[in-house]
Amino acid sequence: MKPATLLLIEDDRDQAMLVVEMLRASGFRLLVATTAADGHARALSQLPDLILLDAGLPDGDGRLLCRRLRDDARTADIPVIMLTAQSEQEAKRAGFDAGASDYVTKPFDAPELIARIRVHLRRPAQPAEPAPDTNVPMRQELHRTARLVAETKARLVSDLATPPSLERIARQLATNEKRLAELFRAQTGQTPFEYLRAERQRRACALLIETDLSIGEIALRVGFTSQAAFATAFRERFGLTPRDFRRSAGLVPEDPPA
Repeated sequence: MKPATLLLIEDDRDQAMLVVEMLRASGFRLLVATTAADGHARALSQLPDLILLDAGLPDGDGRLLCRRLRDDARTADIPVIMLTAQSEQEAKRAGFDAGASDYVTKPFDAPELIARIRVHLRRPAQPAEPAPDTNVPMRQELHRTARLVAETKARLVSDLATPPSLERIARQLATNEKRLAELFRAQTGQTPFEYLRAERQRRACALLIETDLSIGEIALRVGFTSQAAFATAFRERFGLTPRDFRRSAGLVPEDPPA
């Protein structure tokens, strides 16, 4: 199997060398950038499977680069793990708001970092965006499709606990449910339900790390009817329970015994 390609964006060269050696020994292929500009260029040209991003870069805040990567359709679905020396909850929350998939505080534990990388690499890969067409009507249709899909995504995740039905979204966007589902799958490689399920798990990971909410509360916030259903779905996706995922982070207190 082809090794996963990771892009490390880290301005501390000594730190970068340690991380590169550690991850290469674990079977990953590494690309390295030491500035935000170089990291952005490499992300666009190489399209790595995952990005490790230092939150504090000399030529631009890492969170700004993360947001820039999230706003670009070419890199929007690449998981980004923030690396930082800041352990405050506010700093972590800012990273997640910028679109980070995960947050690891320096100095980090090597097995934990590798485990987190493997968790995020298990997310299904997204197909490449359609190649641009020189035909103006075709470009306009692609633009309309992209706008419809983006609006659908935004409405689906606006309230993960009680998302609107696809039929309702289609009415609001002046189209029909079948056409919207077909366009969504053609552009993303997922059904709207599969996308919603993945977003629920992504948001659950963020809540497990950045808050001290109980696992039951997190389950309800992201749209599961029970803690047991949430735990089962989480383990099927990531290979470990929400409690084990939280324990491995060591960033918030574990849930008290029932």
